[in-house]
Amino acid sequence: MDQPPPPRPSEAMEAQAPWRVLEFYSGIGGMRYSLASSGVRAEVVEAFDINDVANDVYERNFGHRPCQGNIQTLTASDLDKYKAHAWLLSPPCQPYTRTSEAFS
Repeated sequence: MDQPPPPRPSEAMEAQAPWRVLEFYSGIGGMRYSLASSGVRAEVVEAFDINDVANDVYERNFGHRPCQGNIQTLTASDLDKYKAHAWLLSPPCQPYTRTSEAFS
């Protein structure tokens, strides 16, 4: 008896639930925007940033305000509660933007 062909990779991805993603050093949401633009089925379940102004802009851009504070206070147990499949991390840019330095 013939079996149907296996699903194409894109069909298999569409059938799965979206990835649950945590976004660290979220800033104004550049990594989230890139993730959404990539076509990967993903849902940012929480974002984290210490900068109040960046969080204001992020909230305006995405309708969700990141958790504000130092991520060094988060424990493994805190992060496990989100049941995330992936983490996005964007290194903080403030040391460069505040001093107007640029990479050569």
